[in-house]
Amino acid sequence: FPSHDKCHEVCQIDLKAEVEPFTNGTIFNISGETYFKHGDVFTFSMYSNKVGNVYVYSTDGESYDMVYTTKILPERETKVPANGYKFQALLKNNSKIQKEQIVFVLTGIDLTERKSYSRIEFNEMIKNIPFSDREVVYHNINIVR
Repeated sequence: FPSHDKCHEVCQIDLKAEVEPFTNGTIFNISGETYFKHGDVFTFSMYSNKVGNVYVYSTDGESYDMVYTTKILPERETKVPANGYKFQALLKNNSKIQKEQIVFVLTGIDLTERKSYSRIEFNEMIKNIPFSDREVVYHNINIVR
């Protein structure tokens, strides 16, 4: 008998499946401009079919910084930011153009424990929120001088 480490068996199968997307039933929409001049003040509109906490992060791709939190009520449009707060488009380091991403996280879980994450930490934090209790929307913006 040949030894097992020199013997290989290969098996090929064809698998057919009907796949349906898995959703958590949450509707969470963000609308707003994507192009700003340095110094512009701006807001976003949010809509959800569920109540929850919304955490807004600004990211350059490496670090995620929480810039705003609010509660959203179902079936209502909500402006972000509100209550005298404002978002302002600012260029860093005398650049002429800057691309940023604003990340909106809707969940029932309290995420205010930390205000800043590395990219790896942020992705891990999102993965640790149960799928049924999270919705994440990425909104890309461009800032020019």
